Amino acid sequence: MHFIREAFRRKPLEKTSLVWVRGITAVGLTCIFAAYFLYLCIQLYEDQPLIKLLAQNITDTYVSPDVEMCSANSNLRLWYCDIVAMNWTSRRVPNCTGLIQKGAYSPTMYCQIFQSNGSIAFGLNADTPDTPGKDVVRRVDFYWQIDNLTASVSQTLSVPAISVQLYAPQFNPWYTNDVPGWIPRQFQAYRDITMGVTKATAIQRHSTNLIFTPSTYKAIRPSDFGALFGLAARYVDIPTISTDSIIWPLHFNPNFSNGMMTGHFSIQLGSGTMNVQQEQRQNTILSLLALTGGAFGLLNIIYVMLFGMTRLAPWGVVHYFSFFFDPPPSYSPMESDKKALLQQEIVSIKSEYYNVELERATSTGESRHWAEKTEEIEHPLPRTPVTDVSTMMSDEQSVTGTSPMDLEARVQELELILANYFLDTKHLDRMRRKSNRRPSQRHTFTGSISS
Repeated sequence: MHFIREAFRRKPLEKTSLVWVRGITAVGLTCIFAAYFLYLCIQLYEDQPLIKLLAQNITDTYVSPDVEMCSANSNLRLWYCDIVAMNWTSRRVPNCTGLIQKGAYSPTMYCQIFQSNGSIAFGLNADTPDTPGKDVVRRVDFYWQIDNLTASVSQTLSVPAISVQLYAPQFNPWYTNDVPGWIPRQFQAYRDITMGVTKATAIQRHSTNLIFTPSTYKAIRPSDFGALFGLAARYVDIPTISTDSIIWPLHFNPNFSNGMMTGHFSIQLGSGTMNVQQEQRQNTILSLLALTGGAFGLLNIIYVMLFGMTRLAPWGVVHYFSFFFDPPPSYSPMESDKKALLQQEIVSIKSEYYNVELERATSTGESRHWAEKTEEIEHPLPRTPVTDVSTMMSDEQSVTGTSPMDLEARVQELELILANYFLDTKHLDRMRRKSNRRPSQRHTFTGSISS
């Protein structure tokens, strides 16, 4: 990380062994950080989404599902369908005319499907009115017959029966025109329903009540950048129908006792709430950045506890582009242009805060005039009683002769300490070079500091 270069940089008064221990520690912490970052990347790539369970209220009505009915080794016949309205009135449709579509028969399976095509909807309340072109119903009854009972039971130990499975009109095996646009989760749902995950059974001389509940699975599209980054995802809705069945034996009825009909089943809506399963990614780019930042901060804390803070480097990557700035020069705290700038700053400070001429004082009046000026300063330096003119003159000569040089040395020492322990001054040196090449309006002093 960023402190590796600083870790191997030897500071004044440090032993070589400390530099090596600090550098090896920095490299070790960086390796730990890199391993953790790689682990997070693998988790992001192999993410298994969580399932969020939601409940969605059905508004007023729900369109009738498609009902698939299959019989083994024999043809299946529907005598009629009874459509029971919300007020318990019934409308009989002989042979379910206009609502049945036969499938492709195979030697062992005969299937057909009941489809309302939006003309029948299940209501939630008894006072739900019918709408134009749509019957609002309470349930639908089916009366069925297996033509060849002997063939139907030839390969089973149970009584004659048919399999019943309910599909959502938008997603069922009878309509596969949009298969090329399916995502993997849709193929999995298709496999499950064709294997009979929601299949029910209606058996001979029994009445089966199928209570269905609609549900929706919201699958995230593959390579969805919004979900990958941690923003709103784009979902594919996969509607399915789950069923619960209640079976009762039929009471005596001449239509069933004389072999005219084999059995009966009905379908009805069982809940006004739709179950929604929504995928949600566990790992996103934003979560990766957050966890990475936490690990980075922890490793920095460990490094600071062991070896102290690194130097401040308030310069970004842009500062090193030659398009914006000059190439960074090699750092030298004693280079000539910095010394010239330091001399100019010292003269400016003395002129601004003390307002004292640099010529040597030649009389007591001038020394008294200098003392009066020092009294006007907001925070004057401590005064020493003047006892002798010659002593005062020698003190002034010492101040004007040696103090600036001593100040220069102390400032250079302070700058050296700051450069080694607190602040990375490479870019600052570069900015100074650039500003020094331009004509300065503030400093015009070009003479020696000791003149």
